[in-house]
Amino acid sequence: MAGFRHAQAIELARMRVDVEPMLAGAVKLQSAEFEMLPAAWSKLVDAYNEIAALVHPFQSFPDVDSMSSQQLEEFLEASKLRPSEKNRLREARDKIREYQNIIFQHRASDVRKSFFEFRDYVVRNAPFFPPDSAFRPSLSVIAMCPSFGFGPWSYQPTRI
Repeated sequence: MAGFRHAQAIELARMRVDVEPMLAGAVKLQSAEFEMLPAAWSKLVDAYNEIAALVHPFQSFPDVDSMSSQQLEEFLEASKLRPSEKNRLREARDKIREYQNIIFQHRASDVRKSFFEFRDYVVRNAPFFPPDSAFRPSLSVIAMCPSFGFGPWSYQPTRI
């Protein structure tokens, strides 16, 4: 009986040696999953909010057409526009339309940046997402999205 208990204890110790590394690996994968899912979700929400702001039908813009030259210069000085964009705005006949087109391109750039941050994060960390996660079925679609072609687009205000 003592020999049988000893044999069982040896077998149990051998099984622990075999099983513990597998469990440790599974725990590490689950830990990575718990860290990456909220980060991916956060990046998805950021991208969604950028897109929603870009395509929202009710957007407001400063009335640069009615500004005096001094007000326009103060406005341009405080803005994040590039010098060439500031010059385009100063020289434009329809300043508000030109400003809308410039801002649209800036917002479109922000959308591309947010989307690609999300896409790259999900694709880079794909092995850590469980098969039943919301990101897994769309991984191939997300990975295949090469770019947004905003190119020559311009802001088209909604007519009400």
